[in-house]
Amino acid sequence: MFKLLLALCLLTGCSAASEEDIVYEEPVYYYEFDVYQQLSLDIEQQILQLLDSFVNNNDTLPSTLDNGGTISWEVISGNVTIDENNVITKTEGAAANEPIQLKATYSDGEQTIEVTCPENICLDEYVAYVLSYFVNEGDDSETLKIAFSYDGHLWYEVNNEQSVYQAQSGTGKLRDPSFIRLKDGGFMLVATQGWNNPEIYVVETDDFINYSNERLVKVNISSDELPLSEEAAWAPEGFYDYLTDQYYIYWSSVADEKVLYNTTSDFETFSLPGVLIDQGYALIDATIYKQDGHYYIILKDERQPLEDYSYLIVGSSSTDFLNFDKFSDQITQHQAEGPFVLMDNYKLMLYFDDYTRQQYTYLWLDFREGFAQVDSDYNNIEALDTPSHGSVIQVTWNELQALLEYSVQ
Repeated sequence: MFKLLLALCLLTGCSAASEEDIVYEEPVYYYEFDVYQQLSLDIEQQILQLLDSFVNNNDTLPSTLDNGGTISWEVISGNVTIDENNVITKTEGAAANEPIQLKATYSDGEQTIEVTCPENICLDEYVAYVLSYFVNEGDDSETLKIAFSYDGHLWYEVNNEQSVYQAQSGTGKLRDPSFIRLKDGGFMLVATQGWNNPEIYVVETDDFINYSNERLVKVNISSDELPLSEEAAWAPEGFYDYLTDQYYIYWSSVADEKVLYNTTSDFETFSLPGVLIDQGYALIDATIYKQDGHYYIILKDERQPLEDYSYLIVGSSSTDFLNFDKFSDQITQHQAEGPFVLMDNYKLMLYFDDYTRQQYTYLWLDFREGFAQVDSDYNNIEALDTPSHGSVIQVTWNELQALLEYSVQ
């Protein structure tokens, strides 16, 4: 059955529904402010922030800034070319994770600024999303499960919805799994350990199937500068920031009523925690999304009683991912947790765990317009059985191959 679905998928592009089939409701405005803020950075900082840590083959590099100035690009090193439309293309002999260095030239009619960017890598095109999740019940509860999708609507389970990895240390209960792309193109799994534990799981993988070097890292740890409960570290996620050459791992602590983060350059030595979000009450399940150089964070309000809260809110920053300073009203109308964001046909989909109704639901997001638009026709992750607290990462065709082979065994 899976082989038949896969063949149809490759022929049709795996679209769960055509654009004509989807019915969109009128926009529902939830924000009291424009969540899209003008970047309060100097020109060089804006350019560096626009360029992601990872560039993809056939990407169109940014051509303008918020102020209307224009950007042109050239190659310093690497087997890539950039055309007059700022499209970057790999040349013959380029590696799957091709090391590159670029230079940007900014002009606004009054000044010209040249910016040499730090080295990063050019990946192949992204073709799919990989979803990491767990389930709360059954013989393989609290283990890592994997699914993938070409379009963010129709999802294919890997290993017949059985786990692909079980934790070997600590409580052995792996929850809230999330993948981080490493600066060399590989991947690192981070996950909550059980329930109230200050350590998180950190596990290496190159293909989402084979895992190694599992360890527990205590991230909720007190210091003289920041006393903490050391009780829990929920829902860790992270990313590589090539401007600082550091990985940022962020997580939630209800007892400390904060979202906190640690940095590491090698996943062996970690910094003490720093405060990412402190609104004076518990916010959990943070996920950060970057769009056009702007950073957004989606979180769950964990105040009591949960029946009155447990909704999602959006925060934004006019500088970077450490200074979220504006927050929306609630954007979900019932209890929700475990959000993640993906792009579908130039629209942003905010998925979340609609846990009281045992389903996944999504909202259309448009940060520039400051609203969430509800689509009521396709409000579940199709073909998956009650996943809990998912997280997604984009992958290339070569990276997807291992999952395709594993899925049809």
